[in-house]
Amino acid sequence: SAVHQSNARFDERKMSHVNAQTLRQLPPAEFAAVARPILTETGVVHADVSDARLTEVLGIVQEKVVSVEHLPEFLAFFFTDKFNKDENALANLSKKGGEPVARVRELLPTLTAAAWEETALDAAFTAVGATYGRKPTDYFAPVRYSISGQGGGAHLLGVLRVLGRDTTLARLQAFAA
Repeated sequence: SAVHQSNARFDERKMSHVNAQTLRQLPPAEFAAVARPILTETGVVHADVSDARLTEVLGIVQEKVVSVEHLPEFLAFFFTDKFNKDENALANLSKKGGEPVARVRELLPTLTAAAWEETALDAAFTAVGATYGRKPTDYFAPVRYSISGQGGGAHLLGVLRVLGRDTTLARLQAFAA
């Protein structure tokens, strides 16, 4: 049984998968050490961002990371208000869940009054959903888009917690205006 030359191909998909798995399994400090150079090089993270802050942000996105190259776009919204907004994600929001601005407006008063930890934030989504006859998850995509410009990403409640109350509420208010 000879090895045929046509079978000796480099499988990029398999390599990407292995790379993603490796990144996801790194200890937090090592992941931060791998991520900081590309985040600094692309201007997402500046020298004034502490290792603790970077590790905190990376901790909630690490399970979703597919490659180091995607990190700048994936994380920019944590470090600047000038992040890219995915217009396709906005169009999909309007198709799927009705009016995203209306969902954010419904949620804002309850979220503003909530304690800024994941259990309380989850309870706020549930309460607003019950008030308006919606599922709590009907609010997730509009909130995610308004704070990050993305249609997907890390666990939303963790993102809200790490992004912080002031930044989150300011972005939600700007989106709802």
